[in-house]
Amino acid sequence: MANLRKLLRDATLGKKAQFKEKTINLEDQDFVIRQPNLRDRQALIEKSRNKQGEMDMVSFLIQSVILCTYTPEGERVFEQEDVDAMLNLPAGSFVEKLGNEIAELMAVDEEAEVKN
Repeated sequence: MANLRKLLRDATLGKKAQFKEKTINLEDQDFVIRQPNLRDRQALIEKSRNKQGEMDMVSFLIQSVILCTYTPEGERVFEQEDVDAMLNLPAGSFVEKLGNEIAELMAVDEEAEVKN
């Protein structure tokens, strides 16, 4: 019985995590977007809710860009201090382009997220 438990744990927790990622070229620069881990996904959802607890899609796009965009070397490009600057960008900016790509990479069902 203990051997089966070990086999099951090794097959799940013992494996190196594989995150989906995609390279996006914007303004002649390569940005790597990466599927978030569960901790970052939880932070993304929490920071994307308005005061009524509903999902705010602009906040979702911004937070997904902050939490899921990396340099090709693996360093995060954006930080929480960039939120105001991103909010002041025009519709259709890099925030929407990257955010939409990240949402697709995450396969997010926004209605399901709002209900949870």
